[in-house]
Amino acid sequence: MKISYNNASGSQVYDARLGERKVQKIYRGDEQIYPDASARIHQLRLDLSGWAGTSEGSCWEQAIEAVSVHSDATRYIRLTVGRTYLVANTYGTYPLASYLGGGLFEFAAGEGPLVQNLRLGDTAALQIRLPQLKSFSIGGDQEHNQPVSRLYPSCPSGTEVRGYFGKGQKRVSTGVRIVVESVPSGKVLMNRHQQQDGHCRGDYNWNYGWCGPVAGDTQVRLTVYPHQPRGGWGGYFVYPAAARTLTARIIQIIKED
Repeated sequence: MKISYNNASGSQVYDARLGERKVQKIYRGDEQIYPDASARIHQLRLDLSGWAGTSEGSCWEQAIEAVSVHSDATRYIRLTVGRTYLVANTYGTYPLASYLGGGLFEFAAGEGPLVQNLRLGDTAALQIRLPQLKSFSIGGDQEHNQPVSRLYPSCPSGTEVRGYFGKGQKRVSTGVRIVVESVPSGKVLMNRHQQQDGHCRGDYNWNYGWCGPVAGDTQVRLTVYPHQPRGGWGGYFVYPAAARTLTARIIQIIKED
């Protein structure tokens, strides 16, 4: 169904609401005019292959991991392919585009873009907005005192590295050593040990420095080594806020049955 209103002429109607309730069907007499019988896209694949080992790839991996938790006005990926969708999670009245990996997006029945509006080779926009985010933490406690390691997406520029530990006993020097290694190159981005000495107890969470991406690498390995732990210990990243728009070509279109 198309409508003309004010400056919009012949615009496709993708969504209709009665207050906050989504309208399922609209009839003109006995004829259903919304949603109409126009063919829609069920799945659409974008070419993201050129992003591997680039700042675009680093931003995308960080964003898709972040929005898999939830989306809101400060954390989202907006996919624009004729119509605008929120990726992985949605809020408000935005329709959802599920991300299946490998550049493949899927739309709910009746929600996808119209086939007539897109073709192979067209450019899709992915608008990313993220607040400052803390990564998943790794570590242990006094009884679990062996080094721990985990792979993360490549760090965007300005990523802060932090280590934490509890010092629950006086006259014992306690701390952690943190090593950050870029993968697959193996380049060491950080190798630093910090500890708290003296006749004191407390919990400490310290900055160890900052790191960024290595061209051609797609991941980083964070390894944390405890030193005479007397409480919980570990490490994590703090990613900077991000706001950028990425573009990619449409390389596959799958219609609804």
